[in-house]
Amino acid sequence: MSKTFFLTSTVYHKKFRDRLDAAIESSSIVVVIGFDRKDELRTGERRSTKVCYSLVSTPAKVSLLRRIHLLILLIYRIIIARLWYGRPDTVLANSADLMILASIFFHSANRRVYDLADINPIQYGSSPFSRAFRQLESSLLKRRWEIVVTSPWFYWEYIRPVLKLNSACYLIENKLIGRRKALKPHYRLIKNRGKFVIGWSGLLRCNRSFEILLDLCESHNDNIELIIIGDTTKIRLDLINKARLLCNVQISGPYIEEEIGDRLADIDLLWACDLSDGINSQCLLPNRLYQAVFYGKPLISQADSAIAKVVGHFGLGLILQECTAKSLASQLLDITQMQYDSWLSNCIPLREKTLRGGEWKNFLTNSVNSISRRIPHNEDVAVVFHAYEA
Repeated sequence: MSKTFFLTSTVYHKKFRDRLDAAIESSSIVVVIGFDRKDELRTGERRSTKVCYSLVSTPAKVSLLRRIHLLILLIYRIIIARLWYGRPDTVLANSADLMILASIFFHSANRRVYDLADINPIQYGSSPFSRAFRQLESSLLKRRWEIVVTSPWFYWEYIRPVLKLNSACYLIENKLIGRRKALKPHYRLIKNRGKFVIGWSGLLRCNRSFEILLDLCESHNDNIELIIIGDTTKIRLDLINKARLLCNVQISGPYIEEEIGDRLADIDLLWACDLSDGINSQCLLPNRLYQAVFYGKPLISQADSAIAKVVGHFGLGLILQECTAKSLASQLLDITQMQYDSWLSNCIPLREKTLRGGEWKNFLTNSVNSISRRIPHNEDVAVVFHAYEA
């Protein structure tokens, strides 16, 4: 009877559910140990007979002392789970701190998988603590850990040059889950419609992005419109209040996966710049990249980021050399019909490659030695949008 222990920093994000579904299909028992912010896990999801939860409830914002207390509670739950369920066959950890705890308490597991979907500021900081943390992270990952990333730039710009690791690393992209109805591409002269409509969707946390977009709308209220789709709780209140005063800015409510296609229908370009998170923002390939390609919405990206390299390589939208409202306005007004049509056309052959196809299940059910597809040591943008192979 195979056992998988899943150490997770959240049970809310859809990436958690994706990994959990794969673990359920590949194991007899799945033990989920982690944090549950404000009871994020719906009651119905606790009823699976194959999944056992051991979660520490935690508010969204906590003090340092409270954080230490929560960590002690989590360690206690890990110890109890280890004693109760015995040695796991597979351990999956989705953050660096949980990977460290798994190395301590589950060092005898047959497989240990580090799921790197984000780089925490503590991992790339310049303080003595950050340097010590990176050294510990690097040292532990050399000990039989299999590394999976959602963007190959996590490997090319963090794991290899910063952690000094040459270990094999596997790419499972943050693609769309489930089948969905594609939108018919709108080939129209967008400038002749009177307004460019820019969309920003998903988990919205970059205040600098919002400032740029609001400045753009304020200075071009006749020909620029902004539609916000998603959670704005991490955006500064003064920016939200400013947005509500602008007649060409629409905050359309929370992000609902089942409705996103219809809500993107009238958008011309999708904002994909993230200026808030240092190396994490530079390396990230967010879900909105795959969403934009599937629904045929060209992207706006900032130069020198991973998403800009993908946008440039496949011809999927606009690349800002300078992330300012003035530069954005200038480049928007220079877009030609031919250029826009080309971006739309380039999305079509990639559409099916934006959908998830059981990659995590394949990864967890195959031994590491049987997996043929690995990220090459040298940067190669062409690996993006390719299906995982086992």
